[in-house]
Amino acid sequence: MQTNPMTQTSRTAGTLQAMLLIVANVLPTMGIVSLIPVLPQLFGHFHAAPHAQFLVPAIITAPSICIALLSPVAGTIADRIGRRRMLLAALLVYAVFGCAPLLLNDLGQIIASRVCLGITEAIIYTNVNTLMGDYFQGAVRRKWLAWQNAIGSLLATGLIIVGGVLGTISWRGPFAMYALAVPIFLAVLAFTWEPEPHTDEQETGGEIPLDAPFPVAAMTLVYAVTLFGAIIFFIEVLQLGLVMNSIGAGRPDTIGLVSAGTGFALPLGAYVLGRAKQLRVGYLFALALAFFAVSFWILGHAANVLTVIAGASLAQFACGITYPLLSTWCQSKLHFRVRARGVGIWTSVFFIGQFASTTLVSLATGPAGGIGGVMIVFALVCAAAVPISLFGEALLGRKAVPT
Repeated sequence: MQTNPMTQTSRTAGTLQAMLLIVANVLPTMGIVSLIPVLPQLFGHFHAAPHAQFLVPAIITAPSICIALLSPVAGTIADRIGRRRMLLAALLVYAVFGCAPLLLNDLGQIIASRVCLGITEAIIYTNVNTLMGDYFQGAVRRKWLAWQNAIGSLLATGLIIVGGVLGTISWRGPFAMYALAVPIFLAVLAFTWEPEPHTDEQETGGEIPLDAPFPVAAMTLVYAVTLFGAIIFFIEVLQLGLVMNSIGAGRPDTIGLVSAGTGFALPLGAYVLGRAKQLRVGYLFALALAFFAVSFWILGHAANVLTVIAGASLAQFACGITYPLLSTWCQSKLHFRVRARGVGIWTSVFFIGQFASTTLVSLATGPAGGIGGVMIVFALVCAAAVPISLFGEALLGRKAVPT
């Protein structure tokens, strides 16, 4: 598989390095999805603890909050001390705090361990994506970011299944999965290296010099679009259960099957993005928004499970385009010395979009008359954003990916 070498370095990254980064990037996702099947058991075990109704969900949500808040800090430090060095340390600490609930009994201590885990996840997420930008450029970088999204989605589905199986043994069972960070650490130690400073290609084909300042204006636009894209990205992902419940199909096993079954469309969207050579950011984002609009419209009028499957599949296809597209756009604007900081801020913005998405849906549910009405509202929002995205791309006239 052909790759672009990094300028001014004697080593060339290839498939092995890309796959290691992709697998490592699944660890922050595992921090959330592996525990979803045992959430009822956690409530049952800690029901007598003070404020359990608020603290038990924090076992799952605390790491995500840490990622949203601390990724910019992790990126700023990584630009100074090195991406690989920070990643290796985080992988080891991740294993320690991830497995800690196997031995802990106090709810407060478990939540504290999850906060520490979230700190390591912010470091892992930021540095994996930064290294992907350091090791690869142009179309090769875009291809691997698309594969990262696709493979990550498939692995997340598998992690939910494994978490459910381990949960049949004990509520502690899924916490054993965090030990996977140890072999990943060993592989990253053996087969990756600290990237050397190098100039970067921007999407116009010219080089970004090493002493260039942080591109504040360009990144402000990237972050604004990313926040909007993340809000849209998480709507179907987080609200599918409510949609199915509204049509009388709210059994957990049914929701799980539909969620897993429609997830096949996300890798397909990522594949389409990875194959595209000359499309621009605005045009491709407009395409994703159009799919989101149709998806939400279908979900808003869904009357049976088959209709939900159709709408959810379209949304997953659009998700497969959206995440790697926005990530690639971010990477293409950043030169080596500020890449980790820029990626860290982007990661924070994307995760803030997750919380903003659920908040907006909650606020809109009453006025819209239920989750179906909310879906129709967001369908109209996405439809209205399509010509704006097209006009913005035509006005700026910039290619979506580095050449």
